[in-house]
Amino acid sequence: MFKNLFEKGKCLVGLHQGEWQYEKPGQCEQLRVCSGCGAQNRKTEHVWGEWGFETEGKCAQQRVCGRCGAPEQRIEHTWGALRYQAPDSCEEVRDCDRCHEVWAAGPRHEWNAWQYATSDACGQNQICSRCGVAGAQNRVVHRWRDWQHSAHHGGAVRVCRQCGEMEVPVTVAEPAVAAGATTFPGGISESDVADLLRRAGVPEEAETVAPSTATGTIDQRLIGHWRHTSAMSSGGFSMVTDTNWILDGDARFARYSHTESGMGGNRSDPIGGAWEASSGVLRFKFDDGDVAEHVYEVQGDQLFLPREGHLRFWERV
Repeated sequence: MFKNLFEKGKCLVGLHQGEWQYEKPGQCEQLRVCSGCGAQNRKTEHVWGEWGFETEGKCAQQRVCGRCGAPEQRIEHTWGALRYQAPDSCEEVRDCDRCHEVWAAGPRHEWNAWQYATSDACGQNQICSRCGVAGAQNRVVHRWRDWQHSAHHGGAVRVCRQCGEMEVPVTVAEPAVAAGATTFPGGISESDVADLLRRAGVPEEAETVAPSTATGTIDQRLIGHWRHTSAMSSGGFSMVTDTNWILDGDARFARYSHTESGMGGNRSDPIGGAWEASSGVLRFKFDDGDVAEHVYEVQGDQLFLPREGHLRFWERV
């Protein structure tokens, strides 16, 4: 009883039972009579053969039903690799190896060139090196002349030969400190400098110990705190960076930088090591194993590194 109710329930929701049978030889129409309710359903079920090309050099294919002989057609290309349509074009195409039909795949630019938008400004547009079309990316690239000392600006200045913009030293306002306290670039105090030296591996008693030559000769004129200031301004955004070297009399040094911009300030962690100077060459031997050498000249409170590009001019703090 329950089985009969279950079978009738399946028929009510369209789940009929029974085997599909071809109605006539040589035809593909099939008939199913439900064993539960007697309902009849029909469908067409072909027995397809393999696809084959109809004509040499053409991409039309056909297959035939092995039962009723009905044909079916399609186009099946054999596409080759992508290629540029022309030497100065970025449009890519594919060729069919069989019928030689050409399919357009769209452009593929090579964004590896830049071009100044105007002759008197430093804005550059990204350019496709193949077809010369401008891209969406842009940047500012100044063509700086060499740094020159300016008595009027109190330090090194340089001028862009493209747009005429001048880069000059910028003094960053320092926070007020207690009377008698010593302050250094970036708003750090004398105790902060001592902490920087300690973190960079300089012993606390370094300033009171007689100079040592165990790691090499040191130029007494270099002992102290040196600062290089660089400034950048573009499109309403400006940024000033102080790079600081602290060279002590025990042949140890600490290096850190301080940056101020419209987005706030940032001071890097100090790095340290040993230093020596002889025959006009200043050598830094970092604790991590790196070594840096700088040809130098020093006159009083001015330090000049002629081979260091924009980092050539330093002042004693």
